Amino acid sequence: MNVGSEIEKLNQLRKDGALSDGEFAIAKSKLLGSLGTDNTVGSGVHLMGKAAYKFVNFKIVVTVIGGILAVVFFFTFFLPQWQKMDREFDDARTRQKQFSDQVNKEMEDRQNDFNKRRLEFDKEFDKSKWVFRSIVTGHSGLS
Repeated sequence: MNVGSEIEKLNQLRKDGALSDGEFAIAKSKLLGSLGTDNTVGSGVHLMGKAAYKFVNFKIVVTVIGGILAVVFFFTFFLPQWQKMDREFDDARTRQKQFSDQVNKEMEDRQNDFNKRRLEFDKEFDKSKWVFRSIVTGHSGLS
């Protein structure tokens, strides 16, 4: 049903004298009142049907709900896990630093101990070298 063509027919009937101006106005208003926004308007251009409107509204609602769920998921699950992993990483880095410091201190202590023992050994070796020379050469070295 094309509203434009129906109004044309009513107008033709009015011009032919079959309808008075009042009857034309009443028929025209009844025709326009019976259509509503879900059917056709004015020049016969069809509006999108109810199903299309419902589908578009459904897509909008689903998109908004999906966005909301994504944000809720992010703040409920992802962000806390990320923060937990970040804290665990920081703790591991701290433990690694403490272990590294402890190893470095032990290495330094062992190096110091080694140097001390090497000096003691060198002193003892020098004494024994002197004693050995005096035995071999027969000099006591006390003259």
